[in-house]
Amino acid sequence: MEPPDLDAACHWYERAADVGNPEAMCILGYLYAERMQPPDLEAARHWYERAADAGNSTAMYNLAVMV
Repeated sequence: MEPPDLDAACHWYERAADVGNPEAMCILGYLYAERMQPPDLEAARHWYERAADAGNSTAMYNLAVMV
Protein backbone atom coordinates (compact mmCIF):
# COMPACT_ATOMS: atom_id res chain seq x y z
CA MET A 1 0.00 0.00 0.00
CA GLU A 2 1.33 3.42 -0.96
CA PRO A 3 1.54 6.27 1.55
CA PRO A 4 -1.13 8.95 1.24
CA ASP A 5 -0.44 11.84 -1.13
CA LEU A 6 -0.62 14.66 1.40
CA ASP A 7 0.17 17.34 -1.17
CA ALA A 8 -2.81 16.28 -3.29
CA ALA A 9 -5.03 16.10 -0.22
CA CYS A 10 -4.01 19.62 0.80
CA HIS A 11 -4.72 20.87 -2.71
CA TRP A 12 -8.32 19.62 -2.64
CA TYR A 13 -8.96 20.64 0.95
CA GLU A 14 -7.63 24.13 0.15
CA ARG A 15 -10.04 24.38 -2.77
CA ALA A 16 -12.91 23.47 -0.46
CA ALA A 17 -11.62 25.87 2.21
CA ASP A 18 -11.35 28.69 -0.31
CA VAL A 19 -15.09 28.45 -0.97
CA GLY A 20 -15.83 28.61 2.75
CA ASN A 21 -15.95 25.01 3.99
CA PRO A 22 -14.94 25.17 7.69
CA GLU A 23 -14.48 21.38 7.97
CA ALA A 24 -11.91 21.48 5.18
CA MET A 25 -10.14 24.34 6.97
CA CYS A 26 -9.99 22.29 10.16
CA ILE A 27 -8.68 19.22 8.34
CA LEU A 28 -5.98 21.35 6.73
CA GLY A 29 -4.94 22.48 10.19
CA TYR A 30 -4.72 18.86 11.27
CA LEU A 31 -2.73 17.84 8.19
CA TYR A 32 -0.20 20.63 8.67
CA ALA A 33 0.14 20.04 12.42
CA GLU A 34 0.07 16.25 12.59
CA ARG A 35 0.74 14.63 9.23
CA MET A 36 3.31 16.80 7.45
CA GLN A 37 6.96 15.98 8.02
CA PRO A 38 8.14 18.28 9.44
CA PRO A 39 4.98 19.84 10.87
CA ASP A 40 4.11 23.35 9.69
CA LEU A 41 2.59 24.85 12.82
CA GLU A 42 2.24 28.32 11.29
CA ALA A 43 0.09 26.91 8.47
CA ALA A 44 -1.83 24.76 10.94
CA ARG A 45 -2.62 27.78 13.11
CA HIS A 46 -3.73 29.76 10.03
CA TRP A 47 -6.23 27.09 8.99
CA TYR A 48 -7.44 26.41 12.53
CA GLU A 49 -8.05 30.14 13.01
CA ARG A 50 -10.02 30.39 9.76
CA ALA A 51 -12.08 27.35 10.73
CA ALA A 52 -12.65 28.68 14.25
CA ASP A 53 -13.75 32.04 12.87
CA ALA A 54 -16.26 30.13 10.74
CA GLY A 55 -17.65 28.43 13.85
CA ASN A 56 -15.86 25.06 13.81
CA SER A 57 -15.60 23.94 17.45
CA THR A 58 -12.95 21.29 16.74
CA ALA A 59 -10.68 23.99 15.35
CA MET A 60 -11.33 26.11 18.45
CA TYR A 61 -10.26 23.18 20.63
CA ASN A 62 -7.17 22.50 18.51
CA LEU A 63 -6.12 26.16 18.75
CA ALA A 64 -6.42 25.99 22.53
CA VAL A 65 -4.23 22.88 22.58
CA MET A 66 -1.59 24.66 20.48
CA VAL A 67 -1.26 27.53 22.98
